[in-house]
Amino acid sequence: MLQQMNCLPVQTDYERIDEAKFESYASEVPTWESIVIGNVPHLQKTFEFAHEHEVMMFTREVMELANLENHHPEILYQADSVKIMWWTQDIADLHINDFIMAAKTDAICEKILKYSYLQ
Repeated sequence: MLQQMNCLPVQTDYERIDEAKFESYASEVPTWESIVIGNVPHLQKTFEFAHEHEVMMFTREVMELANLENHHPEILYQADSVKIMWWTQDIADLHINDFIMAAKTDAICEKILKYSYLQ
């Protein structure tokens, strides 16, 4: 469900994600970790790759998606891994957009790994 959605405009008077919605959204991205940094919740995941070119392709596609959806993550990449963190800076909280982007990020990784496997 989340993977097919697009990010929504964020309002400063947003309704916080309640526990039931959080659990529902989180169930669609079960490999993402919910962490708190400076009292701000984030979704975080580290993606491992066998080759540096996969790291670069993955990072580029995540950045293109972020520009398309106008929702940008923190990205830390190394030779064999990429750590992505999603949160909504405008509200200093998690928003459905963060879960949408986490689901889409997983899909990008699956595509990169499938493509790389076929090479």
